Amino acid sequence: MSALIDVAKKLIKAWEQKDESTLRACLHDDYSFKGPMMEMKSADEAVAFMNTCPFEFTNEHCEVMVEGKTLVHIFDWKVTAPFQATIPMVEVMEFEGEKVKRARLFFDSALFPAEIKAKMLSEQAA
Repeated sequence: MSALIDVAKKLIKAWEQKDESTLRACLHDDYSFKGPMMEMKSADEAVAFMNTCPFEFTNEHCEVMVEGKTLVHIFDWKVTAPFQATIPMVEVMEFEGEKVKRARLFFDSALFPAEIKAKMLSEQAA
Protein backbone atom coordinates (compact mmCIF):
# COMPACT_ATOMS: atom_id res chain seq x y z
CA MET A 1 0.00 0.00 0.00
CA SER A 2 2.71 2.52 0.89
CA ALA A 3 4.49 1.74 -2.40
CA LEU A 4 1.40 2.94 -4.31
CA ILE A 5 1.28 6.12 -2.23
CA ASP A 6 4.97 6.74 -2.98
CA VAL A 7 4.37 6.31 -6.72
CA ALA A 8 1.34 8.63 -6.59
CA LYS A 9 3.35 11.30 -4.76
CA LYS A 10 6.12 11.07 -7.36
CA LEU A 11 3.56 11.31 -10.16
CA ILE A 12 1.86 14.34 -8.60
CA LYS A 13 5.22 16.12 -8.20
CA ALA A 14 6.21 15.19 -11.76
CA TRP A 15 3.10 16.94 -13.11
CA GLU A 16 3.74 20.02 -10.94
CA GLN A 17 7.39 20.24 -12.00
CA LYS A 18 6.85 19.01 -15.59
CA ASP A 19 9.38 16.24 -14.99
CA GLU A 20 9.10 14.00 -18.06
CA SER A 21 11.38 11.17 -16.89
CA THR A 22 9.63 10.77 -13.53
CA LEU A 23 6.19 10.98 -15.15
CA ARG A 24 7.09 8.27 -17.65
CA ALA A 25 8.59 6.07 -14.89
CA CYS A 26 5.31 6.22 -12.93
CA LEU A 27 3.03 5.36 -15.85
CA HIS A 28 2.32 1.92 -17.29
CA ASP A 29 2.96 1.62 -21.04
CA ASP A 30 -0.79 1.02 -21.51
CA TYR A 31 -1.72 4.06 -19.42
CA SER A 32 -5.09 5.70 -20.07
CA PHE A 33 -6.64 8.85 -18.62
CA LYS A 34 -10.12 10.31 -18.76
CA GLY A 35 -11.23 13.66 -17.39
CA PRO A 36 -14.05 16.12 -18.04
CA MET A 37 -12.17 18.02 -20.75
CA MET A 38 -9.63 15.55 -22.10
CA GLU A 39 -8.60 11.98 -22.63
CA MET A 40 -5.19 10.31 -23.09
CA LYS A 41 -4.67 6.79 -24.37
CA SER A 42 -0.98 6.19 -23.65
CA ALA A 43 1.97 7.24 -21.53
CA ASP A 44 3.36 8.97 -24.64
CA GLU A 45 0.20 11.11 -24.92
CA ALA A 46 0.48 12.02 -21.23
CA VAL A 47 4.10 13.12 -21.66
CA ALA A 48 3.23 15.10 -24.81
CA PHE A 49 0.38 16.84 -22.99
CA MET A 50 2.56 17.63 -20.00
CA ASN A 51 5.20 19.17 -22.27
CA THR A 52 2.61 21.53 -23.80
CA CYS A 53 0.51 22.01 -20.66
CA PRO A 54 -0.15 25.75 -20.28
CA PHE A 55 -0.94 25.57 -16.56
CA GLU A 56 1.29 26.48 -13.65
CA PHE A 57 -0.11 24.93 -10.50
CA THR A 58 0.35 23.17 -7.20
CA ASN A 59 -1.78 20.59 -5.47
CA GLU A 60 -2.88 21.53 -1.98
CA HIS A 61 -4.81 19.86 0.86
CA CYS A 62 -4.04 16.42 -0.55
CA GLU A 63 -5.65 13.32 0.91
CA VAL A 64 -4.92 9.81 -0.34
CA MET A 65 -6.83 6.59 0.25
CA VAL A 66 -5.84 3.13 -0.99
CA GLU A 67 -7.99 0.05 -1.43
CA GLY A 68 -6.19 -2.86 -3.07
CA LYS A 69 -4.69 -1.56 -6.31
CA THR A 70 -6.87 1.57 -6.43
CA LEU A 71 -5.71 4.91 -5.03
CA VAL A 72 -7.98 7.94 -4.59
CA HIS A 73 -6.34 11.37 -4.51
CA ILE A 74 -8.52 14.24 -3.25
CA PHE A 75 -6.98 17.68 -3.60
CA ASP A 76 -7.33 21.36 -4.40
CA TRP A 77 -5.71 22.21 -7.74
CA LYS A 78 -4.33 25.72 -7.28
CA VAL A 79 -3.70 27.30 -10.67
CA THR A 80 -1.49 30.39 -10.83
CA ALA A 81 -1.22 30.78 -14.64
CA PRO A 82 -2.68 31.39 -17.22
CA PHE A 83 -5.55 32.11 -14.83
CA GLN A 84 -5.92 31.96 -11.06
CA ALA A 85 -8.29 29.56 -9.36
CA THR A 86 -8.53 26.80 -6.80
CA ILE A 87 -10.48 23.85 -8.19
CA PRO A 88 -11.40 20.86 -5.99
CA MET A 89 -10.55 17.59 -7.76
CA VAL A 90 -10.63 13.86 -7.22
CA GLU A 91 -8.38 11.49 -9.15
CA VAL A 92 -8.82 7.73 -9.08
CA MET A 93 -5.68 5.82 -10.07
CA GLU A 94 -5.64 2.11 -10.81
CA PHE A 95 -2.28 0.39 -10.57
CA GLU A 96 -0.74 -2.59 -12.29
CA GLY A 97 2.34 -3.50 -10.32
CA GLU A 98 3.76 -0.20 -9.13
CA LYS A 99 2.74 1.85 -12.16
CA VAL A 100 -0.46 3.77 -12.84
CA LYS A 101 -2.36 2.00 -15.60
CA ARG A 102 -5.60 3.96 -15.59
CA ALA A 103 -6.64 7.30 -14.13
CA ARG A 104 -9.93 9.15 -14.00
CA LEU A 105 -10.19 12.78 -12.91
CA PHE A 106 -13.35 14.42 -11.59
CA PHE A 107 -13.96 18.16 -11.19
CA ASP A 108 -16.45 20.87 -12.08
CA SER A 109 -15.29 22.12 -15.50
CA ALA A 110 -17.48 25.22 -15.07
CA LEU A 111 -14.74 26.54 -12.75
CA PHE A 112 -12.42 26.96 -15.77
CA PRO A 113 -12.55 30.24 -17.73
CA ALA A 114 -14.74 29.73 -20.80
CA GLU A 115 -11.99 30.54 -23.32
CA ILE A 116 -9.57 28.01 -21.82
CA LYS A 117 -12.24 25.34 -21.59
CA ALA A 118 -13.21 25.91 -25.25
CA LYS A 119 -9.55 25.76 -26.35
CA MET A 120 -8.91 22.50 -24.49
CA LEU A 121 -12.05 20.88 -25.86
CA SER A 122 -11.24 21.96 -29.44
CA GLU A 123 -7.65 20.66 -29.16
CA GLN A 124 -8.93 17.35 -27.82
CA ALA A 125 -11.35 17.02 -30.75
CA ALA A 126 -8.59 17.67 -33.30
